[in-house]
Amino acid sequence: RVQKPHPPMRIAAASAGTFETVARQGVPLFVGLRGDGLETLKNSIGVYRKTWAEAGHDGVGSVYLRVPMYAATSQDAALQDPKKSILWYFERQAKLLASASRNSGAEGQARRVATLSALSYDDILESRVTFGTAEQIIDRLHEWQDVLGIDGIIVETNAGGLLSEEQVLASMRIITHQIMPAFK
Repeated sequence: RVQKPHPPMRIAAASAGTFETVARQGVPLFVGLRGDGLETLKNSIGVYRKTWAEAGHDGVGSVYLRVPMYAATSQDAALQDPKKSILWYFERQAKLLASASRNSGAEGQARRVATLSALSYDDILESRVTFGTAEQIIDRLHEWQDVLGIDGIIVETNAGGLLSEEQVLASMRIITHQIMPAFK
C-alpha cells in the first residue's frame, strides 16, 4: 500500500484518550517527554498505531517528538549551560499542570504533577531532553527513533527561556551543521 501524504497539521497528545482519538481521526501526531518518561510514551505511541490500523488508515501513523535540545562542543558545557533553564522549565510545567488539575480534578494530571515535581536534573537528562555534543545527540536521536518509531523531531532550543542568545545560536549552529546532516 502506498501511504497518502499527511496533512500539514499535527495534533499534540498527552493523555491516553487523545492518542486513540487522534488515531481514529487519521491525524499525524506530535508528542513530548515532559510528563511521562520514555516507556510510557512508547506504550502510548503503540496505542496510537494500533488504533490507527484498526481504524483502517493507510501506513502506521506519523509521530514527531518534541524535545528540548542543547548542543555544545564539550559534554560539560552541554550539561551545565542549560541546567538552570531546564530545571525552571520543568518546575513551571509542574505548576501549570497542578493548576489545571485543580480546576479539572483529573487524576492522571495529578500523577504527572507528582512525577514532574520529583524530577532531579539527572532524571531530566536521562529521559526528557537531549543535551550533549553532536555525537551524543545523534546517538540519542537514533535510540529514540528505534525505541519510539518516530518519524521526526521538533526541537525546543531554549525550553526554559533562560539561555543567552549566544548560547542558543551556538547550539543551533551545531544542530544545523553537525546533527541535522546525520539524518538526511
